Amino acid sequence: MSRRRPPGCTAALALCAAALLLSACTSYRAGLGPRDAICFSSFPEARRAVGPEPQFAGVRYVSASTLVADLRRIRRHHIVVPDALSDFGQTGACLFGYHLGASRSPLPGSWHPLSGPYRFAVVVVDQQTHRVVTVVVLPRPPLRFSHLI
Repeated sequence: MSRRRPPGCTAALALCAAALLLSACTSYRAGLGPRDAICFSSFPEARRAVGPEPQFAGVRYVSASTLVADLRRIRRHHIVVPDALSDFGQTGACLFGYHLGASRSPLPGSWHPLSGPYRFAVVVVDQQTHRVVTVVVLPRPPLRFSHLI
């Protein structure tokens, strides 16, 4: 005795499966814009700045001044920005995020605008020259990275 499906059930199941497949494929890349993708050529410089142990958390392409504005909003006080970052200004930068782990001390030469313990690092890389501008260590990921984790 075979059971027949109601008319249109097969089409509805196929449509649901296609929608699920499409949403699964796009959700991974939904956080990346076309400008973020150009940052991956700067990945080796960012990795050298933090070393081999920290876990990669994501990449974003924004201006350095946008990062500073976000940090000022979190801290709600005036922060003294390193010269390298303030000189960088409105120029677009690749921000590479890394989880440092619970026992990791701040990276040498890094800027820490917020009090520790430091568990996240943002490596600011000039996309034009692939030069590391600065490394910012933070207690938690900034909003730009938190939805990736």
